[in-house]
Amino acid sequence: MNKTKLFLVDDHQIFIDGLQGILEDENNFEVSGHANSGKDAIKKIRYLNPDLVIMDIEMPDMDGYSTTRYISDHFPEIKVLALSMYDDLGSIRKMLDAGAHGYLFKNVDKHELITAINQIVEDGSYLEPKVLHLLLSQAAKPKKLSESILTARETDVLKLIATGFQNPEIADKLYISIFTVKSHRKNILSKLNLRNTAQLVRYAIENDYLNKPFSK
Repeated sequence: MNKTKLFLVDDHQIFIDGLQGILEDENNFEVSGHANSGKDAIKKIRYLNPDLVIMDIEMPDMDGYSTTRYISDHFPEIKVLALSMYDDLGSIRKMLDAGAHGYLFKNVDKHELITAINQIVEDGSYLEPKVLHLLLSQAAKPKKLSESILTARETDVLKLIATGFQNPEIADKLYISIFTVKSHRKNILSKLNLRNTAQLVRYAIENDYLNKPFSK
């Protein structure tokens, strides 16, 4: 069985040790390395090539925002899950803008952490309910420009992505192939100039796509 290779970044070694112990209890995870700063993380990630990086925000030398953006720009195949004590909307938005595929608070339980890792690896994003609530509670007014950018079918796909449906489920609901769903997803990312599924979810929430009717 191919294990998911994880890399941990946090400036508190005792936190890394505890997190590593939790993750290595899972048979499908392998912690391939860790770092206590962003700069050290980038050096190690170059040759370790993990599947997913669990990223703190507040660190010396290079913070989680800058490190995540660097990974997103130079290693786009590597996913990033933010795990932070910061529970404010500004920090969440900044990490998602940097390219993070998910965001969790450090008081999260083991079950949700494992769920988040698996979902990001399989489907590209995970935002815990508290994060989604924050985004929904301060959603911006819909942007009229988005109406002309996306086709009706792309709008349907975006709404389902933001609601939490995965590619096979979207294909079934819209009576289209998985290949077509993936094509729509790629086109939406390109049209909206977004980096990943987590940013798609944020965009859909802040532009009121969850309340849009499905096309006929």
